[in-house]
Amino acid sequence: MAGQDQDIKKERTTQGIRVITDYIPHVQSVSISITCDRGSRYEDVNMAGVSHFIEHMLFKGTKKRTAKEIALCLEEVGGYLNAQTGKEDVVYYACVGMDYIDRAFDLLSDIITNATLDDTDMERERGVIMREIATYNDLPQENLIDNAVRLLFGENDGYGIPVVGYSETVGRMGREDLLWHLSQNYKYNDIVVTAVGNLEHRSLMEMVEEKLERGLNWNGGIKSELRFEPPEVKSINERKLEQQYICHIWKGIKYSDERRYALSVLNAILCGMVSSRLFQRLREDMGLVYDISSTPRLMRDAGFFAIMYATYPQAGGKVISIVREEVEKLLNEGISEGELKTAREYIKGGIMLGLESTITRMMRLIKNEVYLGRIIPLKESIERFDGVTREEVEEVAKELFSEEGMVVAVGPKVKKLSKVIRGN
Repeated sequence: MAGQDQDIKKERTTQGIRVITDYIPHVQSVSISITCDRGSRYEDVNMAGVSHFIEHMLFKGTKKRTAKEIALCLEEVGGYLNAQTGKEDVVYYACVGMDYIDRAFDLLSDIITNATLDDTDMERERGVIMREIATYNDLPQENLIDNAVRLLFGENDGYGIPVVGYSETVGRMGREDLLWHLSQNYKYNDIVVTAVGNLEHRSLMEMVEEKLERGLNWNGGIKSELRFEPPEVKSINERKLEQQYICHIWKGIKYSDERRYALSVLNAILCGMVSSRLFQRLREDMGLVYDISSTPRLMRDAGFFAIMYATYPQAGGKVISIVREEVEKLLNEGISEGELKTAREYIKGGIMLGLESTITRMMRLIKNEVYLGRIIPLKESIERFDGVTREEVEEVAKELFSEEGMVVAVGPKVKKLSKVIRGN
């Protein structure tokens, strides 16, 4: 593990753009990104979905490239261009051979600084996003977790608003709304440039100063006053599906909380591994689910813990009760040393395997910078997981599950689950 962090460098340009590089001399590629560290949680409810809309529009054309030319720019040299909008950030990234880093960064900086945001393109892309929202709403797993998070944090909280927004808000956004959001959120201090692979830090700094820093000058428009009627949210949602999709959700901890290491171990033991308690009981022993997963989602100043699964309609109430039994058993009896050791090794293995991917390493750097403002050395992460004790895991479990949490369900006959969900 020695030397894994020695080639990571972090520096600011004169205007405040953060530049982070991770030099890996033995690879032939580079993953590079430009991140705006203000994601959808910073949107007003009246502008729900504006960050995601902007992400789409920046690929639709610039002053020197059409949308087709943007698409071809890296593909014609075997590269890859993509973007993702999250609650805390928006990441525009590319993966290319080491000989094409200049081309990749020129493209990324061009779409960030020179997007035309053409009205005709915007109307066309609005329709695409409307289809995306409709598709998203057709997917019970995705729709379920968003409804659960919305109930947990509230409809008017940035965390509770879906990243894609609502058809009502996306449907009436104008170009001036996108320009205003860009002017408020794509500023020098909001931008992080990250690159991992076979590249030189100084060379990237020069590219950032020349291509990005000089061009980052959104003037913005006037913020529109939009009317918004929040959609009705229910914890029980009847739909004609083959299965009931169910989510248990609790308020969690923020990313900077040092208990996150113990929480990761707890997650692995309860539901995060094939050998975990819930997977073994519900899938392997009883055959009641095809899959069951959990996620401890940690954000800048909030978080949640969710357990999700699907089962046939006749078994929903039984599975809900079993999940609650296993949580209660963990609280009352704690965990074993064997479980602790397996979970720690599983997590550390995942970290080490992630080092094989320049994209994974890049995303790790982005998350560290956006959430913590510092890069956590690999050695520190491994040592922290090695140091997690049974007592720490059991303590974070008591804190997390001090309240029963909510259960959200979608699918056929879910109204019959009301008594089980309410614990009657």
